[in-house]
Formats: sequence, C-alpha cells, structure tokens
Amino acid sequence: MSEGITPQEKETQYIFDKKYTCPCCDKEFISKTLKSGRVRRDESDMDLRPKAKGIDILKYQVIMCPNCGYSTLAQNYGHLSSLQIKLIREKVSESFRPRPVAKTPIVTYDMALDAYIHAIKCSEARLGKQSEKAYLSLIVHWILDSKAEMEENADMKNMFLEKSEIFYRSAYDGFVKAIAEEYFPMAGMDETTIDYLVAYMAFHFGQLEVASKLLSQVLTNQMAPRRLKDRALELKDRIIDQIKNGK
Repeated sequence: MSEGITPQEKETQYIFDKKYTCPCCDKEFISKTLKSGRVRRDESDMDLRPKAKGIDILKYQVIMCPNCGYSTLAQNYGHLSSLQIKLIREKVSESFRPRPVAKTPIVTYDMALDAYIHAIKCSEARLGKQSEKAYLSLIVHWILDSKAEMEENADMKNMFLEKSEIFYRSAYDGFVKAIAEEYFPMAGMDETTIDYLVAYMAFHFGQLEVASKLLSQVLTNQMAPRRLKDRALELKDRIIDQIKNGK
C-alpha cells in the first residue's frame, strides 16, 4: 500500500461491482462484493464477530435489490419459491421505496444497516428459520456497535448502543429458540460454535447458569477446535470472577 492512501481508498481494493438478477422482481442491479482472494481474515472477537485486514467484511455479506427491497445474506442469495416471492412482494416490496444508485465507492454502515434490516423483514416474510433471523439480528448489533464507536455526539452514540442492545437481545432469544427447534448447522455454524456464541450472549445478559451449561458442552466436546475451547475457558473464568464478586 502506498503512503497517504485513505481508508476508503484502501477498502475499494478489496471489493468489486458484481451484477445480480433479483429472483423477486427479475431486474438486474449491481452490488459491491468482496474479492475473496484479496481479503485476509483476522482472528475474530470474543463474541465471534468476524474480522479482516483493511475492511469490515460484514458490510459486504448482504445483498439487497434496490428496486424491490428483496434482501438476504450473500451466501443464501439465489432461488426463491413462487410462494416466497409472493410473500416478499406483499409484505416487503409493496411498501419499499426504490433506492437510488449509491454515489460512494464503498458500502457505508448506513447502507449495510438498511440492507440487513430488510433482510430480516424478508426472512420474516418468507417464513425463514429462526436461526437465520437471529444471525441477521446479531450482525445488525455488530454494525450498530461500529456506528456508535465512530459517533462523536454522545446522544447519538447512546442511541446506537441502545438499539444495538435490542438487536443483541433479539439475536440471543432467537438462537435459544433455534437450538430447541432446529438441527445443526445453524446460520453456517456447527453445534460447538453456536454453543459458545450463545454462551457469550447469555453471559452478556447476566444469565450465568445458561452460559455455564453451554460452555461445559463446548469444553467436553472432543471435536471442538482448540481455539474455541481456549475462549470457552476464558469466558468460564470471567463467569467465576463475576460470581465471586457478586456481580
């Protein structure tokens, strides 16, 4: 990278314009997409938020048709049944205002937030899995956290954080229901990953018994990756400290 390059210019080096045909309205549109060969993954956060060098990949993991509002995770983009199309058109597209062509060379957090919110609406409309809606809510939580981190105005920062908590709670409740009702994998994650993820969320919301039970499942699972077990042990220590301190 040359000196003096801006973060926005750096980000453009990891993306390209890709043409899609919307399965809901049959119109073509362009969506900015990750160059998979260029993106270098970093270690994820303790809450499993994915990270990469030079770019926030979360902004590019959702695709939204700017004409009808159909939105979904990039990994799920493709065929829709005739019933799903009907439901999305009735419950999403009828009230959707077409989006103008973006003038920015990258996807902003506001643009990503718009797309993910519509992905949740579309998932609800087409009767998607609970785990899918939970994962989308989790990503909205992460994006709102990023907006709060960048915001200088204290009132706006607090507003983003409050909204973030609402979506995080929705994600947690959704994954708890999904564990009881669905088969693994969920949202592209295996059982041990989901157990750790939900344990971390339970810890965040003060549900220490739930967190401890799920962490035990991770730690006793012989197939769980070493790195995930290390994180589970670290989280277990946090829980023990919190119990000792009476918090």
